Amino acid sequence: KDDNIRSTIFNCLPISEFRAAFAFGRTNFSDIDGVLPVGVASASTKKVKQNCNISRQFNLNRPLTFINWNAENIHALRDLFSSFEKITGIQIKIKTVSTTEFVRELFGSRKDYDLYVIAIDAVRPDVVPFLEPIVHSQKRIIEIGPTFDRELEILEGNHSIIESSTIAEKINRAILDSHIILPLYQENRTFYYPHKIKNLTIGRDFLEYPEVVNLRL
Repeated sequence: KDDNIRSTIFNCLPISEFRAAFAFGRTNFSDIDGVLPVGVASASTKKVKQNCNISRQFNLNRPLTFINWNAENIHALRDLFSSFEKITGIQIKIKTVSTTEFVRELFGSRKDYDLYVIAIDAVRPDVVPFLEPIVHSQKRIIEIGPTFDRELEILEGNHSIIESSTIAEKINRAILDSHIILPLYQENRTFYYPHKIKNLTIGRDFLEYPEVVNLRL
């Protein structure tokens, strides 16, 4: 909850190195400049701007806890967090949990962690599902940061594309300025289908998944 610590993590934890360590073995990352994915509002494929300016090192009375459900990336994360500590003085320890424990911790009333990685997605091409978990006072999974209940209500109603984009950009900027979330990447996936499949089309809704009922051999 400390603004200075949060700002330091946001600006000094290198995005490329962190996501490579966390998603160990993966290379197909698509840069993203906020919490909204490309294809929604005015998001673009560029990294969030970071400005690591260390004026002092922190001496915390305890290390920060990163809950991690992927046991394969522990060594890579430890190396990265060790380098980060040398630069900032902020120590981050890793708490490995199962996916079930991760969900329990995330939505539980007792918060025994400080940092985690989570994916946000939606099946409809709308900004609200991406923003609600972050800035809606009753639906968010983060205890701190700005809230925009009224703005989300406006986005849910009838509105012009320009008005929607303006509001979405305002919320996205407020999220970034609060440093409660560091956007890492927009996920890309490749799907393979037998070449004899007919009626294979994509583009329905945001996830662009094929309608299985329409597939023919």
